[in-house]
Amino acid sequence: NKESSRSHTIVRILIESVPNDNEEENDFEEKQVQVTNALLNFVDLAGSEKASQTGAVGERFKEATFINKSLSVLSQVVLQLSTMANSTTTSSSHSNSSINLPQSCQSSTKQPAPKYINYRDSKLTRILQSSLSGNAYISLIFNITPAAVDETHSTLRFARTAKNIKVGPTKNRGPPTGAQYRTKITELENLLVGKTSELEILRKQIVSMQKF
Repeated sequence: NKESSRSHTIVRILIESVPNDNEEENDFEEKQVQVTNALLNFVDLAGSEKASQTGAVGERFKEATFINKSLSVLSQVVLQLSTMANSTTTSSSHSNSSINLPQSCQSSTKQPAPKYINYRDSKLTRILQSSLSGNAYISLIFNITPAAVDETHSTLRFARTAKNIKVGPTKNRGPPTGAQYRTKITELENLLVGKTSELEILRKQIVSMQKF
């Protein structure tokens, strides 16, 4: 959103790692090179707003509506993932949690395991699907204030639910990308040019020696 600070901010960094063992050049052809990929997401979520409290109208009201919708879908996805990770009641599954919430923030209703996760209901959850699906390390920072009790309770409930998501990151390995192949081809072409020059020099030396 270029026109307003009321928006989510997401910075994504794609990291690709290739082993460098200083092996022979022909090993690139003989061995299957494995590339390790990682995706780093920095996410700053805009807070939810109530139009009745902020008095937002017009474009500001539309912005708040879209933001609240995406946050609602994110909460739903986090709840579904938490339910899949733990089939027991929310109150018993977090008995050893370091976050001590008031009774009003807890729920003892057992949720049925969802058949699928609603990632596609929002662009926000679609972008963060790779992080939320479990193959990632996740760190969350929540802002709360005693000046807004309802919002604070809602944030703490979300924090408790998100804490229950099970993650098990693994290395993402695959074949080299097209760009990496092109880089290797360029290196081999440069090497071939150098070898060709050396062969031309040797050929001339042999010819000159044959004259004697």
